[in-house]
Amino acid sequence: MGSSGAGKTTLMDVIAGRKTGGTIRGEVLLNGYPATELAIRRATGYCEQVDIHSDASTFREALTFSAFLRQDAAVSDIEKYNTVNECLDLLDLHSIADQIIRNSSAEQMKRLTIGVELAAQPSVLFLDEPTSGLDARSAKLIMDGVRKVADTGRTVICTIHQPSAEVFCVFDRLLLLKRGGETVFFGDLGENASTLIDYFETIDGVPKLAKDYNPATWMLEVIGAGVGKCDDKFDFVSCFKNSEHFYLLQDYFSVSKSSLQPLTFTRKRAASNVTQAKFLLNRFFDLYWQTPSYNLTRFIVSIIIGVAFGITFIDAEYSSYQGINSGLGTAYMTTSFITYITFNAVLPITYRERASYYRERSSEMYNAFWYFMGSTIVEIPYCFGQVLSSW
Repeated sequence: MGSSGAGKTTLMDVIAGRKTGGTIRGEVLLNGYPATELAIRRATGYCEQVDIHSDASTFREALTFSAFLRQDAAVSDIEKYNTVNECLDLLDLHSIADQIIRNSSAEQMKRLTIGVELAAQPSVLFLDEPTSGLDARSAKLIMDGVRKVADTGRTVICTIHQPSAEVFCVFDRLLLLKRGGETVFFGDLGENASTLIDYFETIDGVPKLAKDYNPATWMLEVIGAGVGKCDDKFDFVSCFKNSEHFYLLQDYFSVSKSSLQPLTFTRKRAASNVTQAKFLLNRFFDLYWQTPSYNLTRFIVSIIIGVAFGITFIDAEYSSYQGINSGLGTAYMTTSFITYITFNAVLPITYRERASYYRERSSEMYNAFWYFMGSTIVEIPYCFGQVLSSW
């Protein structure tokens, strides 16, 4: 947590291997060993602030797609399907599991975003502003789901901006940053944030927390990051460095790693080429089938063009040079129009799927070649049908 511009998302992006530009100093360790970019991508899940999905799929299909393409090929299909059911249970998605993603509520989309990353069975789950754009009730439901995920033994790292008191008390530990990225507090929150409250109230000049006041709002106001700012000239950074919480923080780095093994991955992508091709092909066929307006438009326009050209060249003779030339012109114009219609019709779907493609590629879910093959092969039967309808 911290004020706007404190570097919350930037810090998390660096740890998650999502930000590589600029000058980055320091170490990122996994199991106590230097983390490679591949190890971070394979061992972690990252939930972006914007919910991006292939919206013609169902919730179950989206989770299954993630489970099969991001879990290792050595994991059995039964275990992957069990993972999907576990995600549906943890995030209360069973009632809408077979619902099309398109036109779902913001809360449902956020739960799906978390579920898609959870289906990969990551050791660490990153969440960027999971309650952004949600009302208080929806935010509480989302964070209760995240709490269930953490209770399964996974590490959850989350950036959040001024949560309600109920949401704030869901968390175990807090890293509080001031503008410029300096640490103001790091440590356990305690029950109902009691440890955090005691820490700040022992500092001279800090006002006591009023009864029934949100501790998250109070804390930000104390360090000068809230709406009602207190005196932000006090050096909370130096105060933290002289506190027992700072010395406890140093103990985290002295934990022996002798019992832990470095995370090594020999393959860039978890799934085999066959699995990638199979699931991408299935997705595109489902996408076309569950988006009838896309192909209905193509077929209707093709029929209209076929009728128009048929009426224009009715009773045409092809025995003379002029007739043959007209026939060739007809074939050329028909082909040109159908090509133009197909090209223009596929652009909206390509544009709509582009965002989900970039998100999935950043997680190394599949090779771009298989994405291209899937999107090409699915067009073949529809193009044949379009040509036949115009004749």
